[in-house]
Amino acid sequence: MAYYKDLSAYGYSDDVDETGEGAGSGASPLNVGWLAEGHEFPRGDIPEGFVEALLELAKDTVNVYRGMHFCDFCPTFQEARKNVRFRDVFIGSGEVHVRSGEGRVYAAPALVVHYVADHGYRPPQEFVDAVLATGVGK
Repeated sequence: MAYYKDLSAYGYSDDVDETGEGAGSGASPLNVGWLAEGHEFPRGDIPEGFVEALLELAKDTVNVYRGMHFCDFCPTFQEARKNVRFRDVFIGSGEVHVRSGEGRVYAAPALVVHYVADHGYRPPQEFVDAVLATGVGK
């Protein structure tokens, strides 16, 4: 998977997604959760309900391309391949875009659900707040 530092300017695609939250929306998306082997990432506790809300958002991904992303942190390729699904939701391709109340747009690979739930990734608080503010997954 491509690596981008959290909260850096989004650069994976120049496509505008179906929600208008992408490159042409007037908001400059920020990267969250573009993790890769060889790059440390923050770990820690997440609020109750966060994984459920993130998973709900991952049911409606944008910028879906051919092919799949696999987790660099799973111990084997077979394990990584198994983890392109999370609770029957396909998370091996596409992005989750969410807008904060302040108008910031965050773009994360759908695989971020797995990173949080299974590898202890702690996204930036402003992303966590934006996901929880959507009210989905409750």
